[in-house]
Amino acid sequence: MKKDIRRFDAKQELMEEKLDVLRDTIMGRDNSFLPFITDENGRFTEEKLEAFVNELSDGVFKSKLYGVITDKKFIEACKCFLYCALQGIAEYDDEYRRVLRANSTFSDIVKIARHKNNLLFIDREKVQKYEFDTQGYDISDVHLQFINEFQLGGFFRYSDIAYRLLTGRDIPSVFSKEDYSRYYDADELERAQIYGFDTVEEYRQWDAEGDEFEKSDEYMRWVIEDNENMDPRQKELNEMQFGSWKNEIALSEQLNAEWRSTVVSPERFAEKYLRYRELFWEMNTEYKYRLFEHIEFMADYFLYNHDMSALSDNRNAAAADHRIEKLCMAVRQSIKGALRDDKE
Repeated sequence: MKKDIRRFDAKQELMEEKLDVLRDTIMGRDNSFLPFITDENGRFTEEKLEAFVNELSDGVFKSKLYGVITDKKFIEACKCFLYCALQGIAEYDDEYRRVLRANSTFSDIVKIARHKNNLLFIDREKVQKYEFDTQGYDISDVHLQFINEFQLGGFFRYSDIAYRLLTGRDIPSVFSKEDYSRYYDADELERAQIYGFDTVEEYRQWDAEGDEFEKSDEYMRWVIEDNENMDPRQKELNEMQFGSWKNEIALSEQLNAEWRSTVVSPERFAEKYLRYRELFWEMNTEYKYRLFEHIEFMADYFLYNHDMSALSDNRNAAAADHRIEKLCMAVRQSIKGALRDDKE
């Protein structure tokens, strides 16, 4: 009898989270990086941010360690990544378009660098098509669209949202006119086919007729009559939901403003992110893969070098190694015991 694969998937995800916590604890990634980029009053400063980015990158790029890439543009791309990630968004609510938490720990930076979909979005065409599609939902007034997309999109999605909140513009606004027109035409054709039209022209005519109807007196009379004939209980429920929705919007504006206040310079952030995109597109495939590995190594080496990791001290490293081995032995014995019980 086969066991439930959905239950397995949930258990596996939970176990991966626990292992990540263990790894973060040993490596020291659960430490905050904020003390390194804020002044004595807790304010973010450009000088400390730049110095921290340089220290993170120089620790690896000046090490002469075998396998470290020292190409100038590669180094610049890593620094742009760090600049954006250190001021980026850790948790975001796609439903209400609000920042829930800003990046604050080394673990946040490593998670962004290790995001599995970073390696899916390494092709310019694929990234821009994805960004064009998600933009349609980001600017829509309809809720419950692209829920959890923030968690699925990787570094580009994280930064695209930050770019929009800081500049008021969606990232497709920086596409070339040719690229934007191509994505728009393909999207319009797809919508035409969904609604059963053979050509875009037929779809446009139908869509325009719908817009005209919504502006007509007949449509307004229909809306008024529908509202007058509505069940009082339904009308009360609608008013309650509308009031709740307005409160949620106000909260989103507040939380997003609080996050924006932590970004040293929105203009500088946008500049660094757009520069990262240019450099990333120019890289060969190997460099794109290696960039994320280098970011992770920078964070871990910084923690090691500043005595913030269990690996920084030989006794702590040995103790951690011993306890992990004991844990593995205990798990093995537990599994073997369960197998024996099943056989008996």
